[in-house]
Amino acid sequence: MSIAFWGIHDNTTMPVAVFAEPKRRSIWSRAYTQNTHREGTLPCVEPIPALRLLVIESTSNDVEALLNALRNEGVAIESRRLSGLHQLEDALEEGRWDLLLCATNVEGVDIAKIIKAAESEGCDLPVIVIHDRIADGRSQAVVEAIASGAKDAVHIADAAHLNLVLRREMENIGARREVGRWRDALLERESRWRSLLQASRDPIAYIHDGMHIHANPAYLDMFGYDSLDELAGLPVLDLVVADDQSRFKDFMRAHMKGEPAESSIEMAGLRSDGNRLDIRMELSPATFEGELCWQLVVRDQSESNEIRAQLEYLRKHDPLTGLYNRHYFISILEKALDSSAHSASGRMLLYLELDNFNVLKESIGIGATDTLISEIARVLLRCIPEGGILARFGDSIFTLMMQVPDTRAAWDIAERLRSAVSEGIVDISGKSFTSTCSIGVCPISSRARGPETVLTEAQHSCREARKQGGNRIEMHIPSRSTLAKQEGESAGKAVSMALDTGQLSMLYQPIVNLHEDIKEIYEGHIRVLGDSGRPLMESAIFSAEVDIDAIKKLDRWVIGHVTELIARRQKSGHDTYFFVKLSEQAFVDGDMLLFIERRLREAEIPGRNLVLKITEASAM
Repeated sequence: MSIAFWGIHDNTTMPVAVFAEPKRRSIWSRAYTQNTHREGTLPCVEPIPALRLLVIESTSNDVEALLNALRNEGVAIESRRLSGLHQLEDALEEGRWDLLLCATNVEGVDIAKIIKAAESEGCDLPVIVIHDRIADGRSQAVVEAIASGAKDAVHIADAAHLNLVLRREMENIGARREVGRWRDALLERESRWRSLLQASRDPIAYIHDGMHIHANPAYLDMFGYDSLDELAGLPVLDLVVADDQSRFKDFMRAHMKGEPAESSIEMAGLRSDGNRLDIRMELSPATFEGELCWQLVVRDQSESNEIRAQLEYLRKHDPLTGLYNRHYFISILEKALDSSAHSASGRMLLYLELDNFNVLKESIGIGATDTLISEIARVLLRCIPEGGILARFGDSIFTLMMQVPDTRAAWDIAERLRSAVSEGIVDISGKSFTSTCSIGVCPISSRARGPETVLTEAQHSCREARKQGGNRIEMHIPSRSTLAKQEGESAGKAVSMALDTGQLSMLYQPIVNLHEDIKEIYEGHIRVLGDSGRPLMESAIFSAEVDIDAIKKLDRWVIGHVTELIARRQKSGHDTYFFVKLSEQAFVDGDMLLFIERRLREAEIPGRNLVLKITEASAM
């Protein structure tokens, strides 16, 4: 008997079971070890369920005595005695049995018939023959038993041998039952997989050595085949157009050799009727009916391309009117601003908003309003000039970007749109509706900071038109201060870029004194190219919009450049005078005078040769 003590082991809180085992433990006890057990502790022991045996023997109790000997050794056995083969079928129907022991002293019992009867009932019932032969005949008994289909033969008096045989057969039965469970699970999954494969909308095929071995209905339908028999044995290469076959061969070869390759390839497929279709093939290793092969999934790219085209259309267009939408129009306007400096003709933006739209919407309803908007969009489309880009910018707002020679042409087009809207009559559910609009016109200038600036200016002009009663046009005319500010900001960017890239230069204009002796006098002018590629005016270069640090660098660059030129002229024998303009900041910069003095000293030229220009307002 085993005695168990529970306690704490190695200062842990896990209970440890320590057993004092008997000298001989039954082979029918199965040991298992918890993951937490440590060296020096014995594993816990759990007995297996009772062994259920069928016993066929004569009236004697020799086999039962043998089983009792095993029970005394600790083997849990549940047995049922049968007198002959006629009782076997009833016993098999009543329950599940593990093994059958058959004594040879039973008359008329055929081991082969017993095994056949068990198989007919679908039972896995190993048979062990119990014989009573003398020692010289035991080997022959084993041979005869196994030859007849039994698993083994055991002498009636050899309990130890029977013990080992039973243990071995139970292990074999357990393994076979486990394999059976896995086989059933595999068959169930294969059945489910076949059902999913047949019902799948994705065209799927299995190929081996480049040949089709199976394909689902979607695959057959895609390539125009009526049955799998038509496709069986057909090379997959036959479903690819000739121009793409070389690429497909390389694709397949790379996968079969295990080389790095893309998982899919786009190409043109070939239907059985000769028609082409754009497809993408995805290849992956697979197993079909126990055979290694490749799974081929085909995607119809023509449908994907159509869907992509639809999505691209929806990305750019308003779904109600079919015009460009707000997001796409802004992107086009941004590109127009980038290229406006290089355009031969000016571009104009028209901002059109329907008058009293909210009142009209409440009176006729949302559905009728959508119909009205759609009809007005069609009217506007008929009136815009060639190359014009019309968009629905908001609920009742339309924007038009166009290229025109002048503002007069832009005004005429705006008037055409206004008249078309006000004169148009829309019939909705038997009722006639009219509407008017206000239009703001704004030139698209490279001086604008971005599309938002142009749109805001056009919107302000449109609001001015609505404030004056609507159904009219208002032209945006930038104020002088606004233009000056825009020019100054543009000049500031140009000056900073010229300083960073070293693209500054100076032009020199000779000055002739008509009343005194002729002297060599030049007036220097800074040259900086603006966004349009044209030189900026000096007033713009030295404007208040230019960064102060950039102005300081510019002044020092002018002094350094001119003093270097004066020094070169003097070395060549010319007494040259230069007039140069500096910024107003130069005359309040405490370090500027010291910088000029240092440059004159380094160049070894007299100060009289450098004349600085300043406005009277700055000097005051």
